Amino acid sequence: MRELRGQLAKAVARRNELLDASDRVAEAIEGFVRIVHGDEAGALRHYGLTPHKKAVTTALGKFLATERRLETRRVRGTKGPRQQQRLKEAQVEVVGSDGQRIGSRGLPASSSPAERVTVTEVRPPPPEAPRQLPPAADDSTEP
Repeated sequence: MRELRGQLAKAVARRNELLDASDRVAEAIEGFVRIVHGDEAGALRHYGLTPHKKAVTTALGKFLATERRLETRRVRGTKGPRQQQRLKEAQVEVVGSDGQRIGSRGLPASSSPAERVTVTEVRPPPPEAPRQLPPAADDSTEP
């Protein structure tokens, strides 16, 4: 029984070697045909091949991809240079321990350095308008 298993293992290994070699030859031939004929459908069909299709992205697909990217950035907290600048320019109202307004943007207007400062409210810049779905390409006209 061991002898048969050994023979089977050798036969399978030899078959795999031959298949690998034939696959490499077939890939090389296909590559050559594609180089010579490009994506010309008629010539490729003669060899049993089909032309590579170029991906067509619709407006809806682009819109959804953009929304996914923006959502990912929001979840991760990723900010680009312009977003970081907007955060730096955000209006911050600083109020002292007595409740009086001291200054803006975290810089006390006329207070001594020893005075305790607490930030009570941070107002970020106004949010951008929500993104709208692009209009569908509709050939029909309504009266």
